[in-house]
Amino acid sequence: MKNGRMTHFLIRVLMVAFWCAVLALCLIGPRFIAWDAGRSISVLAWSDTFDRAWVQQFERETGITVCLNYCTTNEELFVKLRASGGAGYDVIVLSDYAVRQLGQEGLLKKLDKSHLPFFSKINPALLGHQFDPHNDFAVPFSWTVYCIGLNKKYVDQNTVSDPWDLIFTPYTGRSNYRVIMINDPLEAIGFASHYLYGPDVTSLSNEQLVTIRALLCMQKGWVEAYTNIMTDYTLGSGAAHAAVMQISDAWRAMKKYAHVDYMIPTDALVSIEHCAIPVGSKKEALAYEFLNYMYTPESCIHHFNTFLMCPVRLDIIPFLEGVSQRQRDLMVSSPEAFSNYSFVRDLVSEQQRYDLWVVLKS
Repeated sequence: MKNGRMTHFLIRVLMVAFWCAVLALCLIGPRFIAWDAGRSISVLAWSDTFDRAWVQQFERETGITVCLNYCTTNEELFVKLRASGGAGYDVIVLSDYAVRQLGQEGLLKKLDKSHLPFFSKINPALLGHQFDPHNDFAVPFSWTVYCIGLNKKYVDQNTVSDPWDLIFTPYTGRSNYRVIMINDPLEAIGFASHYLYGPDVTSLSNEQLVTIRALLCMQKGWVEAYTNIMTDYTLGSGAAHAAVMQISDAWRAMKKYAHVDYMIPTDALVSIEHCAIPVGSKKEALAYEFLNYMYTPESCIHHFNTFLMCPVRLDIIPFLEGVSQRQRDLMVSSPEAFSNYSFVRDLVSEQQRYDLWVVLKS
């Protein structure tokens, strides 16, 4: 009986303590929540843009909490930004053609470059392009060339005249030939158009789109996977013999696998990844503080070492260690050299892209 009373007493004490804690949280908690919300930002980026350890260092030094969110394609980014009307994020990372699209839709804030002291250090070759002629809405953070990665055990580079043939035709007619194809309908259509019609096409006729659909459907017969991630491992492991990949993925693969190499087409396609501030952000000052931290020389060197994306600051390139001359020549591409490259263009409507992708994936 005595033990029963003691147990009952302890239960009542614990219940009182619990409700006191709840009451205290209700009274005091909002102050902490408000403080956290006031000194926090939400960032939407690719998984290989900002190193989490570097972001945590920023948090420790500034007291600003960063909620780091990820997306895998610009199409996914469009959905998120349009659904919220540009709210919910303070910094976003997006590719060149997405800058034009979201800028035209009024979902990006105009940048105040007086708050971006690093802007003058950016390679001029990466600035002033048709999707944002004055860089009003976005500032380059990294860039890459699309190359064709290959497994040298299966592919002899000396037999390849056009690297795109490795993706859009079975190499030497082999029945077991496998490739990795990009998992973004806009880019897939752009690559196919580039292969069939050259780099100067700005829109596609219905007949051209039908031809591209037929090419992509035929290509499906030797596609191992449609993916934008882990291409270095898939190629290095031998699961695929060739892959459309960013140059950073090829460099990572070559560090791990001696049998991996790459070829860059003569009229290569490039992508510049940009940082922008969505129109719905209420924390511009914190967003600029975050950007300035991420664009320091130390940060740019760290992020190159982590992800191997081509840096946008020319002044850091001499300080990069373990970089081959082949890599360095690409990273310092002059405006004249850069003019030989092409950007992936938005060639058809979103509905046409969706319809083609449904047919391809079904």
